[in-house]
Amino acid sequence: MDVKYSKQVIKYLTKMGSSKRGLVVSKIKQLPLGDVKKFINHPKATHRLRVGGIRVLFRIERSRVIIAKIGNRGDIYK
Repeated sequence: MDVKYSKQVIKYLTKMGSSKRGLVVSKIKQLPLGDVKKFINHPKATHRLRVGGIRVLFRIERSRVIIAKIGNRGDIYK
């Protein structure tokens, strides 16, 4: 699947350490596999991916995965 990243996601990934960033990016490339849950009422995302303490909020449109937001577990849902 084709993956598109929002500006917030790119900014967050550039600030991460290289080993953690590599893990998160590899999990994103494996979507829709992994620890994925479906959201019912979220304005920007329909699914979330859990990578340790990091949450990746995304939606699937046709054959494209759009990564809307990424952040720590405690901050991402606010």
